Amino acid sequence: MKLGIIGCTGRLATEIINLINKSNDYELTAAIAREGNARVGEKILCNNNSVEITTDLDDCSTCDVLIDVATRDSCLNNLKKYKQLKKPLIIGTTGFSSEEILSIEKTAELFPICMSSNFSEELIFFIEAVKAYSKLTNIVDANIMEYHHVNKKDIPSGTALMIKDAILQANKNISVYIHSVRAGNIKGEHTVLFTNTFGEEIIFTHKASDRSVFAQGILKTALKLTNLKNGIYSFKDILLNN
Repeated sequence: MKLGIIGCTGRLATEIINLINKSNDYELTAAIAREGNARVGEKILCNNNSVEITTDLDDCSTCDVLIDVATRDSCLNNLKKYKQLKKPLIIGTTGFSSEEILSIEKTAELFPICMSSNFSEELIFFIEAVKAYSKLTNIVDANIMEYHHVNKKDIPSGTALMIKDAILQANKNISVYIHSVRAGNIKGEHTVLFTNTFGEEIIFTHKASDRSVFAQGILKTALKLTNLKNGIYSFKDILLNN
């Protein structure tokens, strides 16, 4: 499978490329960076192929799937070109407004798009466990603590918002509060603390100590996305699609 990575010099993109290097199922065909990126013109050696880092999305014309792990602004600016290319698209960036999400959903009428704030399989199962508990409990307060590296821009994280939505879908009587920490090089940690006035605490925690777990989820999504109809998909949709 031929892949094009937009935002190819970032942390997550680096993990994806490392996994491609260890697999016979994928080929890095295009590596796209923003204008002004100091690494434009460099070459990435991947599976014995040398791929030049460019700013030209036309380099993605022969790709089977595009993976956008750049920034929110970059993704929105590229939507027009994505419509022209009509390639299955994975969006792994966050921070979109409701209006911007509607624009992406409209674009997905032309080709399949998977958009998720988190591509960890276990995180998706973690959210399902939190949702199931929320449906059963009489507890009225839930605090979500999310921790990420100091350079993460969106606060709260997209994953924390996913967790909040899941809790409220299950039980609208629960008051949900989000607390965000940006420090060091934390890959991603989310804790949900349910409390009541009778001295009980129920705690759910998911920690990712290695970004490769997100890269693995993205590559699994790439394999499945080409077989799906046009439309917008979550990572959960991908996992449940057998």
